Amino acid sequence: GSLDQLYGEPWADKVERIRRASPHGRRSGWALVPLLSKANDDVRQEVFVMQLLRLLERAFPAPLWLRPYAILSTGPRSGLIEFSPNTQSLHALKKLPRFGSLEEHFLDHY
Repeated sequence: GSLDQLYGEPWADKVERIRRASPHGRRSGWALVPLLSKANDDVRQEVFVMQLLRLLERAFPAPLWLRPYAILSTGPRSGLIEFSPNTQSLHALKKLPRFGSLEEHFLDHY
């Protein structure tokens, strides 16, 4: 479908493909984590926000659903940030030939 074209290989399929190819894929605890590397940016504020989201997630029961993600500050101006699988960045969306706005994108695809 159009979402497969937009987002590429589904994350679960990618994980399984890489697991099969990895010499460590059968080890317990093996996981493939989608990360992006940030440079020249202090991610410590993002770390704090994720800690707050985790606290809110425990404080408020369902139907509130939050998806906190991992952030590792590797230095004063760098870090690793987990991103949600099966997603595209706004930057990547803006490169699409018919991208107009986020609202138009949402209405066209969802």
